[in-house]
Amino acid sequence: MKLYDDLIKKTEALYASVSARSLPVQTIIDYPDSNQNEMVLRSGMAYELGSFPYHGIGLTLVSDDLTMNEDTIILCGKDLDELSEDTHYARICIIKVKEGMLKEGDHLYSAIKAMDYVKYHLNPKGIMIRASSINKRESVRISKQALKDHLDFSTLGSMMLRDYKKNKMVEHVKIIFVNDSLFDYDTLRLYLNQSEAITKTIDHMLNNVLMDCHSCNLQEVCDEVDGLKELHFGLNESH
Repeated sequence: MKLYDDLIKKTEALYASVSARSLPVQTIIDYPDSNQNEMVLRSGMAYELGSFPYHGIGLTLVSDDLTMNEDTIILCGKDLDELSEDTHYARICIIKVKEGMLKEGDHLYSAIKAMDYVKYHLNPKGIMIRASSINKRESVRISKQALKDHLDFSTLGSMMLRDYKKNKMVEHVKIIFVNDSLFDYDTLRLYLNQSEAITKTIDHMLNNVLMDCHSCNLQEVCDEVDGLKELHFGLNESH
């Protein structure tokens, strides 16, 4: 079911327009996890990714129709030890789930949100990840100690991959970190808004299965996303 697939194609084209490099995926992660929310004070901070007035964006997109057969970490910009001051930040996660998962009816919305919520439970030692659904911002505060302990995007991405794949529905994950000043963050934020509109529409459908499409204020979103129509018609047939 093609719910986010068009956005995935657009997002991949967006980061492909800047210089990108693949980073190693670590199967054994030699970096401590604090197992609780980290607090990094400004006195112990090296710099912050995505803090105001810089762009700070986190986007998670899922599909069961991707030709993705391995986990991947990609960096567009500088690694953590190459940075020395606050800068822009984007974290893009493209997740391939098991075939048919996006037709799970009542479980669909909660499954999508569960994958997005991984960002709230990741706690590498010495960094503070802040994500606000209200402000649609995501930022990462990096401590001086984390840099001394050799934290890099390969390690951070590998920890994210490990946590995403605790979900049995997840097959493979592509994580893209961006801090390149030439990247089009404004367009990525537009894609974030469109993704949230799709997710909101899924929730609305599942709670209002027999709704009249002509009277629904989310009809414009459905008209643009074929998978939403397929989902709605399937729900109606099952009731």
